[in-house]
Amino acid sequence: MSKLTIFASVIVLFLFSCNTGPGPGGQATITGKIYAYSYTVNSSFTAYNKTDSGYAANINVYLIYGDDPTYGDNVKTGPDGTYQFKYLRKGKYKVYAYTFIYNHATTDTAVIKPVEITGKKDSKTMDDIVINVKQ
Repeated sequence: MSKLTIFASVIVLFLFSCNTGPGPGGQATITGKIYAYSYTVNSSFTAYNKTDSGYAANINVYLIYGDDPTYGDNVKTGPDGTYQFKYLRKGKYKVYAYTFIYNHATTDTAVIKPVEITGKKDSKTMDDIVINVKQ
């Protein structure tokens, strides 16, 4: 190979490997917990009874990178309601989980919390995301 071909290959590789926006590929983390209120709901979705509350296991939590229209990563909470997104770069993110809306049989809505990673090895701990779940 000629020196020009090698130089051009290195430049192309460098340009495509230097993504500096939000997303995977860094050393930062976002950690938090999901707190849930559990409800039993009748078949017509007109009566609700709170049955329990606490940090919730096995809840899907989503992460949006910057201004992306959809989520870029998702995890499930552990036994104590904790979630963690690892290997993130500097940038703005949105963390969310779904909660049910009273009097709507099939409609859930997202509870969204913004967060910004400002340092290369930043470790952000989010405030609890509070949701309602149907039993």
